[in-house]
This record gives sequence, structure tokens and C-alpha cells, in this order.
Amino acid sequence: MNASDKFTQAFDDLIDQEWINTALQVVTGIFVGLTVAVCENAGHETNGEMRINGGDERDITIHAAKQAPRNDEFRTSAKGSGV
Repeated sequence: MNASDKFTQAFDDLIDQEWINTALQVVTGIFVGLTVAVCENAGHETNGEMRINGGDERDITIHAAKQAPRNDEFRTSAKGSGV
């Protein structure tokens, strides 16, 4: 089994064992991290909004990194409980 097959199997297991939201967070994090790394290695600025031209398909926008939340702020998870 090659690395791609192993990743696919691990991702399938993640979907089976966790909420789909967790799987989406993982794959989005991998995509954004890889995109930022490729852009930085090519000498591009990565602190602001990044746009990927999708050609005939949808374009993708990666927004600038969020500021750290204040102590009195919280976000909710996809399951609806505070995190």
C-alpha cells in the first residue's frame, strides 16, 4: 500500500469514527497549510488573503489568519457546544 492509499484509508477511517466536520477541518487544514508553504517557498506574501484561480471551476479564497480570541470570546463547535 503506497502513501496515497494509506492517507485515503486513514481519511476514510476518520470519517467513519468522527463527525464529518472533523474530517473537513483536517483536510482544510492540510490544504491551507500546504498552500501557504508552497507560496512562502515561492517567495509570495502569505499574511493576507490568498486567492486561487479555479479556472472553469470554483475559485478558492484563503482568508488572512484570525486574530487570537479575547478571553471573553468563545466559538462553538459544529456540534453546538462551546469549545
